[in-house]
Amino acid sequence: MFTRAHTVNKFFHAPRKSAIKNGLVALGLHKVLKLLGASMFGLFLPIFLFEFYGYRAWPVFLYGAVYYLGAALMQPLGAKIMTKIGLKKAMILGVFLYVGFFASLLLKDVWPVWAVTALSLFFFITWHITYWVPFHTAFAEAAPRKKLGSVIGFLAAGRSIIGIAVPILSGWIITTFGYSVIIIFAAGIVLLSVIPIFFVKVGEEKFEYGFLETFKILFSKKERSLLTLYAAEGSENAVGFLVWPIFIFLLFQGRYLEVGAVATAVVAVSVIMEIVVGRLADRFNPQRLFRVGASLTSFGWLMRMFVTTATNVFFVGIFHSLSYILMNTPFEAIMYTRAADAGHYVDEYTVLREMALGFGRAATLLFLIGLVSLVGFPSAFLVAALATIIFSSAVRASSKEKVGIIGFR
Repeated sequence: MFTRAHTVNKFFHAPRKSAIKNGLVALGLHKVLKLLGASMFGLFLPIFLFEFYGYRAWPVFLYGAVYYLGAALMQPLGAKIMTKIGLKKAMILGVFLYVGFFASLLLKDVWPVWAVTALSLFFFITWHITYWVPFHTAFAEAAPRKKLGSVIGFLAAGRSIIGIAVPILSGWIITTFGYSVIIIFAAGIVLLSVIPIFFVKVGEEKFEYGFLETFKILFSKKERSLLTLYAAEGSENAVGFLVWPIFIFLLFQGRYLEVGAVATAVVAVSVIMEIVVGRLADRFNPQRLFRVGASLTSFGWLMRMFVTTATNVFFVGIFHSLSYILMNTPFEAIMYTRAADAGHYVDEYTVLREMALGFGRAATLLFLIGLVSLVGFPSAFLVAALATIIFSSAVRASSKEKVGIIGFR
């Protein structure tokens, strides 16, 4: 167990010859289907929870905090499950658990609030810990190293092209038929995403950290840059996922169709940029692209503090979407490269990353429970802007280290 250096970023191994051949197409198809299903309900999940908890924001934030914290704490166990049953079976199990999450929400009119909350959180957390590490591990091995930016850009654009009509369609379905129908549609598409997984060829991975050892490593001084970097990224993600949809729902006075229409317009304008940025990440210094994108993303969050009309939502949404793409595409490309550079320890690196993201998200949502109640929703966007600045600074600091966890060179 302790025959190697105790951090993944201090002792890189030569990348293994990938055990995944011709699996990228299957992984890409799976990802597009899974994200398409998730996106049918994803924008409206925070709104669903907001209504479910009596139009109160703090229970939604608490729900999200429990989910992220539970996933972070249990992530090493999920990696052990992956070691026991294999990457492919773990991903398949994760998809079925995700479908179980959707199914649990259908019980909202039958079971008491606490029971639906407990069951849905169980499925949500177990899906997270069994699915994400195997997926990221497989993708890091399968994707071509020199074209990661293009691959990520095209996958994001492909998902967006398919999903251009999804937000407005989802808004129409909810308005016409209610939440139950959209939940069933979303669960059905997610279930279909299992099929491509059977065509993915995977090698064997063994998670070599002990359960408690994983926490010691993550919170060690040597991994402070990793923890800070991904916790800050997670903080910004949490605000975008849970807070912003509720804010625009209130701004549009509960009109689902208008919420979906604005989201659709933003996605449509963003598609071309996703492809362009993906190519730029392969041709130009990704550090420069990232810095520009991070600065614009932080400014975009500040702009959201002053949104008061539907027109504001549209233009600020487009600006923030494009700046986020400019920041995130080169960062994801290098993140997967660094994970692959960890060689046999790619899954250990991924577990540490997922845990750091989870702790950052949970801490932010717990903080926002009081802040939003006292000051209002715009204060959350200020927190997201500050988190983006910390994230950018952490990436910049890691690039100056002799051997950095992100390794911008």
